[in-house]
Amino acid sequence: MKIFISWAKKHGNLISETLAEWLQHIFIDANIFISSIILKDDDIWKQQLKEELRQSEFGLFCLTKESIYSAWQPYELGEITGQRGSDKVFPILFENDIDEKQTGPFANYRFTKFSKAGFEKLILDLYSKHNELPDINETVRLNKKFNELWPAVKPPFFGPAAMRVFSSN
Repeated sequence: MKIFISWAKKHGNLISETLAEWLQHIFIDANIFISSIILKDDDIWKQQLKEELRQSEFGLFCLTKESIYSAWQPYELGEITGQRGSDKVFPILFENDIDEKQTGPFANYRFTKFSKAGFEKLILDLYSKHNELPDINETVRLNKKFNELWPAVKPPFFGPAAMRVFSSN
């Protein structure tokens, strides 16, 4: 499973980096791309970004009040939907007071809310869309791992407690 995590602005960057680490503990074999960690400051970063978008199976879009007006996230949305289709796109609302109608090109998608139920559904959706024939044992493992790690990420999002949980696993 290859996951592209899109973010914009400072808060979105912090969220996306922690989300990437959290997901890596859920989907151990996943290849997770996040531009702030992997892209280098050189002339080929745009090509590298485009290649990652092309190769990614899923796009997770971290939306905050700051980021919904970014030009980069709609660009990345267009690239990934052109390659994979809209059912591989998961916009995530990390702040409850964001009006879904004001999210530009994301307004046509089903949002994942930052809640236990929302994230549990996200994990199961990613797994089932990645596997044509889901394995019941893996589904049980994912649920168990999710419930083990959720206390570290419940609002307020990904505080110091999350880092302690991740470093102990």
